[in-house]
Amino acid sequence: MCTFNGEEYIEEQLDSFLRGSRMPNELVIGDDWSTDQTIEIIRKFAQKVPFDVKITINNFNLGSTKNFEQTIARCSGDIIVLSDQDDVWVPHKLDWILSEFDARRDICLVFSDADLVDENLNELGSTLWDTVKTKTMNNGELRANGLASLLFQRNFVTGATMAFRSDLKKVLEVNRAPEGYVHDHWIAILAYSLCKVVGIDKSLIHYRQHSGQQIGTNAVRRTVKQKRRHVRTERYDEIVVNLISEIEAYSRFLRYLISSDRKMNDKGVIPEMINAKIADTQEKLLHFSTRRNFSTSRIRRLSGVLHEIRSGRYFQYSRGLRSALFDLIEPYRE
Repeated sequence: MCTFNGEEYIEEQLDSFLRGSRMPNELVIGDDWSTDQTIEIIRKFAQKVPFDVKITINNFNLGSTKNFEQTIARCSGDIIVLSDQDDVWVPHKLDWILSEFDARRDICLVFSDADLVDENLNELGSTLWDTVKTKTMNNGELRANGLASLLFQRNFVTGATMAFRSDLKKVLEVNRAPEGYVHDHWIAILAYSLCKVVGIDKSLIHYRQHSGQQIGTNAVRRTVKQKRRHVRTERYDEIVVNLISEIEAYSRFLRYLISSDRKMNDKGVIPEMINAKIADTQEKLLHFSTRRNFSTSRIRRLSGVLHEIRSGRYFQYSRGLRSALFDLIEPYRE
């Protein structure tokens, strides 16, 4: 668990660990230099629980991604389960997750759906998967051909619902998240390169939506003014920020796949599977490099955009016609 000024909600999350049908063997917390009562709440909790609570307070604010990376590295268990400070776990969360890992050794990462709730834990009438449109499940397991295209288009594996084998921790230690990437998206991409990623079609946490959270969903309705500001911000991110970070991230991912080609056989991954992942990643990079290098001339740019539409890459790796429209209106400029 990573914390930062979480005094308002963290006690409810900690108490939900105690109400579970199975409690964790240890709780490893990385606090990102909180200035409120967060640490005091954690220390009081640690005195009353039957498992170890290990707290590390950063010397300065690292940000959520680096804080999670360092906290994950300090975990000692075979299965590492991530937690945000402001959610609430359902009682059987750990049982459901561990049953998936026990069923198959080639599964390295498990995630689940989540009920969306407001700051007072009142249900908002939808789930996390509803908001990111990832109802591509088949008996709880992502279809083999759906995972790559969905992950390459946007992140839908939320860190607050994620658990993975400690083997993946070793990979993360030598493959840090690129600048601008959120930890959960990068972990999911690396897991996809190694073995099976499984989604549990059940809500195993109450995913709290409130004004103070760093990352949430669109479940809380925006005002008209907020929607307009969001569209302008999203347009800037889509054209400028994402292109840079995506090219860097997937270039690193491609190098990792190629270097891991022979080692993968020890993990039960067949070469044909690796080759398919390499080819898919190369297509992703081709698409984003093409978008980044579109001509500033709208007429010339139109030809390139139409080519990417016909190839299907806008729909597989970007946001479909929305991204195509962005590129037509305002191309990437350094």
